[in-house]
Amino acid sequence: MKTNLFHLASVVFVIGWCTTAQAAESVTVKNVSVHLFLTPSGEFSPDITEVKNFESWNFSPIMEGIPEGQSFYSYLIKVRLGTKAEAFLKGEIGVIEVRSKERKRILAKQTISNVYFPYKSEAVVGFFVQGNVCEPVLITAKTKASTVTKEVLFECGE
Repeated sequence: MKTNLFHLASVVFVIGWCTTAQAAESVTVKNVSVHLFLTPSGEFSPDITEVKNFESWNFSPIMEGIPEGQSFYSYLIKVRLGTKAEAFLKGEIGVIEVRSKERKRILAKQTISNVYFPYKSEAVVGFFVQGNVCEPVLITAKTKASTVTKEVLFECGE
């Protein structure tokens, strides 16, 4: 009897492990958005990757809907992830990188890990980046199943 219970427990463990491993392999990046942290208001901007003709110059956003006098020195990257089954995925399942478009150097990086996905749903993870707002950047979110890259044209000068 004890042997049968042991075998049953082993089978359940292996099936659960395979399902979790398969879920980690199937995580996709659904969307990446970038929101400026505005000062002095302390509010976030709309997604600047969706704003037509977004520009910035010397820490000032140039776009409709932002009151004059607002600056930014940091921004929030939101990554929407999807999977087919409910799961809590422990460990690393992806990465978010901010890379200099011209110099090709990684400026900021964060691992995507330990994410809970409700049944047939999505999860959102955030990465708050301080600085790195004076040159064009490529923001990439990647998992084993997919990659999404967004370009943001930050600029500074005299």
